[in-house]
Amino acid sequence: SVFERLLDLIHPNFSHEVSRIKDTMAAVVLLASTAAIAVGGLILVRPLMAFDAFFQEIISNFRTEKIIVIFRAITYLGEWQILLGVAVLILTFLIYKKRYELFGLVAGSVIIGEIFLFILKMGFARERPNGIEFVETNGYSFPSGHVFIATVFWLVLGYIITNQNRNKKYLWLMPGIIIPSVALSRVVLSAHWFSDIAGGFLFGIFWLLLWYGINKRIFAKNLNSPKLLTKR
Repeated sequence: SVFERLLDLIHPNFSHEVSRIKDTMAAVVLLASTAAIAVGGLILVRPLMAFDAFFQEIISNFRTEKIIVIFRAITYLGEWQILLGVAVLILTFLIYKKRYELFGLVAGSVIIGEIFLFILKMGFARERPNGIEFVETNGYSFPSGHVFIATVFWLVLGYIITNQNRNKKYLWLMPGIIIPSVALSRVVLSAHWFSDIAGGFLFGIFWLLLWYGINKRIFAKNLNSPKLLTKR
């Protein structure tokens, strides 16, 4: 941030060279952060696995038929087939309204994010918890796809709604309630370990913030392109 502000002071007018420097600095920060997460994960992997087993044991004491029925309904709020279908409807609406920047935010965060999530799952290849499954599951366990898509989708939806009307900030309660509920449902239904839902949430926040910045840069460059400036 300090270097970016210094560059803005040194060269206040738009410059493609300054833009490339800022992009490079952002990439360095991203690589350093990713390396730090990887190192931290390697250090904490054994304590996390022990906590996963401990947490599953605690949750098993609270499973009842009613609880399972409730959380089976809640988990649909993170079902990627449903949320992807809703996302397509939102994208169609945004195209109709010519809100291209919001279109890019939704498309990139949800669709491209799902692709990267699949790559992560294949890379970690972690098996799901053993025992009775209370909901149909497929694929690997880490990170939780339900929690990832719920985090990204519901936060983006909250952003779109409050962006249209800033007086509706109370609607941020919606993702604030839905995301932890979906996360808890995956553990209650024995579909994931605790670290899976934590990983899904953290990756969802990380990807959403990263893509938000990328999307902003893309549209900022388009707005500052020589052709658009000439037309103005």
